[in-house]
Amino acid sequence: MKKLIYDLVFNHLPRLWFARQFAVQNQYQSYVYSADCLAAYDDTLKKLTKLWPVWEALVRGKSFLELGCDTGFFPLQAGLMGASQALGLDRNQQALAQAEEARRCLGLGNVSFRQASIPGLGLSQTFDTVLFLSTIHYMFSDKEGNRLLFSTMDDFIAFLAGLTGAHLLIEFVLPPDKYVQRLVAADLLASGEYSQASFLAALSRHFAVLADLGPTHLETRRLYLACRHGLPSILTPLA
Repeated sequence: MKKLIYDLVFNHLPRLWFARQFAVQNQYQSYVYSADCLAAYDDTLKKLTKLWPVWEALVRGKSFLELGCDTGFFPLQAGLMGASQALGLDRNQQALAQAEEARRCLGLGNVSFRQASIPGLGLSQTFDTVLFLSTIHYMFSDKEGNRLLFSTMDDFIAFLAGLTGAHLLIEFVLPPDKYVQRLVAADLLASGEYSQASFLAALSRHFAVLADLGPTHLETRRLYLACRHGLPSILTPLA
């Protein structure tokens, strides 16, 4: 019995305490951190794995912006990778508070978080690399209390292009996705305005070259890199 108590107190409780104090998990992001470590798991790890081949090239020494950063994993990861500046914006103050707590623990002076909502971001600069994951369908939603923010795909991509100095990493949520069917305005789906073809055409109008980085955590979620000039050397342009 004494050994069981010892094992519980000295082996398991510290781990449980660490997990409770330094784990961040909700429906959008999952990660753990300490003073010198940041590690993703579940769907967040799958997304990071998809980004990883180009991550350092697009982040180290660069200014970085994530729109809809939630609890801040990717700005934090950019800060650790050596971004000159990493800014995360989100409308959820509770999620941002978790992000800020992790930032303080990691001691990242090059990372900041701010509450803001598209399209009124209040930004006066462009960023070398802009990241937009998981939420494109909300930009075209008039359901469940959402306000339709953009009526054409070109207007939305033009908005993102205005923030992007060099590279845009963007996840497109395909129409068969259950959340697209639930949230996107019916007329935009019926007309094809919200479609992969419309999305790629809009990217091509505002960026010089595109690359398809493949599905992220679901087959209905696909990651693209759009560049003002050239692609990182390891990638092949999208035909």
